[in-house]
Amino acid sequence: MDTLHAPGHLDFVRRGLGLAASALALLALACTAKIGGPGSGSGAPGTGPGGPGTGPNSGAGPGTDPTVCAPGIPQTSQLPRLTNAQYQSTVFDLLGVDGTASMLAPDTESVDQRAWDGYTTAAATIAAQVLADSTLQGRFVTCAPDGDGSACAAQIIQSFGQRAFRRPLTELETARFTKIYTDRATITPSGSFEEAAELMLS
Repeated sequence: MDTLHAPGHLDFVRRGLGLAASALALLALACTAKIGGPGSGSGAPGTGPGGPGTGPNSGAGPGTDPTVCAPGIPQTSQLPRLTNAQYQSTVFDLLGVDGTASMLAPDTESVDQRAWDGYTTAAATIAAQVLADSTLQGRFVTCAPDGDGSACAAQIIQSFGQRAFRRPLTELETARFTKIYTDRATITPSGSFEEAAELMLS
């Protein structure tokens, strides 16, 4: 089997790269504080560069570095963590997919491997569901992929990215998601627009 097209390779590529997964991970994961309360944001692996700001609500005490949750934990988005119900509502608002809370580990105050695996599995499942349903697909693919589809892919990245991240994407984030589409021939089974779009979302 071609290793580039093996399921394990696609799982590796998916982790933390998709538009929805990246944005929702920044909103869903926190390394300190209670769910839904003032927290420190994502310390989980693979959430990628960028985040919706670094406001003062970090949960850090006086004399501490507000860019870290605890020694050894990476920089965070400094956003409250979403509950599973809030995550489900956000996915529904963005993509029209319901029932995603059942894919996640039970709400806890910390993010362990089980919780992180739940988020990444949910992202892949949601993306596959969206691209397989013409109505749901229209919530994500809002243009016709004429030619090689790159112009449509760029439009999706900008328009859906802004909705998902709740702000315009940075140049680095745009380049990162664009690379997924550019490299589609080597990271998807056939290099089709639909397969690349699914990977961009997941």
